[in-house]
Amino acid sequence: MTSILGILRDRKYSPYSNDLSIMQAVAEVLQRAGRTVRLTEESDIQDGDAHVSAVFSMARGRQALQRLMQWQQKHGTTVINPPQGVMNCGRMEAYEILSQQGIPIAPYTEIPTQGQLPKGLPYPCWLKRADASSQEQDDVAFVEDAIQLEQHIQQMQARGIGRMVACKHVAGDLIKFYGVAGTPFFHWYYPTADSQGHSKFGWERHNGEIHRFPFDTEALHGMADRAARATQCPVYGGDCIADGNGVLHIIDFNDWPSFRPCIEPAAQAIASLILHKTKKTWTS
Repeated sequence: MTSILGILRDRKYSPYSNDLSIMQAVAEVLQRAGRTVRLTEESDIQDGDAHVSAVFSMARGRQALQRLMQWQQKHGTTVINPPQGVMNCGRMEAYEILSQQGIPIAPYTEIPTQGQLPKGLPYPCWLKRADASSQEQDDVAFVEDAIQLEQHIQQMQARGIGRMVACKHVAGDLIKFYGVAGTPFFHWYYPTADSQGHSKFGWERHNGEIHRFPFDTEALHGMADRAARATQCPVYGGDCIADGNGVLHIIDFNDWPSFRPCIEPAAQAIASLILHKTKKTWTS
């Protein structure tokens, strides 16, 4: 049987998520397809694991990503998501890549580590850590004026966060989306439309009441897949705003989310991608 390794994400990178469920679901689909699958923590991977036929990975730690990159270069190991794609989804890196590709995102300004704040920042806005995805509630703050901005910058700096970005608050309906580029799978929903609690830190309340502004769902799927290709991150999730004119603005784009509201179809799509990427290995 073909051996496949699944690498779990360290909890410090997503302390409140349900990441294990999607990884187990992908493993089960692959096992039903006749593959041998082993799951391991990202802190436990060894160089001997490089000889598996494929890796599906949620790892975000620098050491794990560097090791996976070495496997790709030395052994040609198939890795989904590839380590370069994960690094491209650091918040500032993702914003810059999407902006360069003409993919509509909310206007943003990097906050300098020293000196005066940029002039003309729009308020209200969102102050976010720029070096990584959010790991705790204080990694993002809704800011209504320059005084609040200064306060939150100081708080983040005190916690050792050096890179920050201020993003314009775009009024409209908040939408979460999930996809697997290269497959038909795509799922979107309004995270505040029901009582299931699909919220990590409660930031959605600042977007207010849902208006269900009409927008082109196919355009959203196409825009998200373009972002996945641009960042080299095929298993993805994100957040966007649909404004009153039906215009879409991506506000975050992330590597391999938990797929909490759509685990089973997402697992099928991810497994299908893995099978497709390594077809030659299995038929040789």
